[in-house]
Amino acid sequence: TTSVSKSSRSRSWLSTSQVDRAGLMLRSSSRSGRNQGMRSTRPELAAGDLRRLPKIELHCHLDACVRIATVAELGREIGFDLPESLEDALVAPEVCRDLSDYLRRIDLALEVMQQPRHLTRIACEAAEDLAADGVIYGEIRFAPQLHTRCGASLQQVLDAVHAGLTAGEKKYGVRTGIILCCLRHQSSE
Repeated sequence: TTSVSKSSRSRSWLSTSQVDRAGLMLRSSSRSGRNQGMRSTRPELAAGDLRRLPKIELHCHLDACVRIATVAELGREIGFDLPESLEDALVAPEVCRDLSDYLRRIDLALEVMQQPRHLTRIACEAAEDLAADGVIYGEIRFAPQLHTRCGASLQQVLDAVHAGLTAGEKKYGVRTGIILCCLRHQSSE
């Protein structure tokens, strides 16, 4: 088997021949580099093919995938002083000086992720974005401890994210799971 296909109600494995019929070029190779007529189970994909293929996302940080427009809207709603360029503040460049340079882009997103209703919205939008990328299953990770600054309990944070992902699953058809990140340097309360 070479890929996963999503039907309206079930998921099934596609055989190599089914993938070939779906428009992917499958080429065989030998050590000498000559085609010897054998089919490879490793497809060569054109750039557009990746968008069409179903995918599984196993490492998606909720606080790193908040939409720029959502940060703008929620930031204004809570009265947060937004930087002039939200894109520069939220999107890491291709090359960062160090891990701190990369992680500082999360700080602004966290500012708008302190209320349960905001977390629900952001989680639902994350599911929508996964579905738009052809993801059929995504694991969303986050640290509930980072979302309690305005008084929400850890359970309220977890319930809010779960509600958003569940709504996204129903609306957009992408299945999701939650991975909790527990920060050792912070209290569990």
